[in-house]
Amino acid sequence: MTVYVVLEHEIHDFDTLRQVYTDDGERRRRMGCVGGRIWRGVDAPNQVSVVMEWDTAERAREFAGSFELEQAMHWATVKAPTTRVIVYEEAHTSAF
Repeated sequence: MTVYVVLEHEIHDFDTLRQVYTDDGERRRRMGCVGGRIWRGVDAPNQVSVVMEWDTAERAREFAGSFELEQAMHWATVKAPTTRVIVYEEAHTSAF
């Protein structure tokens, strides 16, 4: 089963978010993250979604509720009230 943590937020500065995300990569890997991507709104570039794949649902939930994630979002200039953190499992895959 593939598990994802999806973070949706509005940010002040994309370059800062990208740097915090990059700098935090090793810690996420140790916690069970196996990869991720950052998505930006085409018409609203400060609206971002961060999608990270995890090795287990338990580890994904642990990360989603962690103090470290809260701190990373603060350092990444996230406008806190708009943040959503969701843990998903893959339910269906299609080639098209």
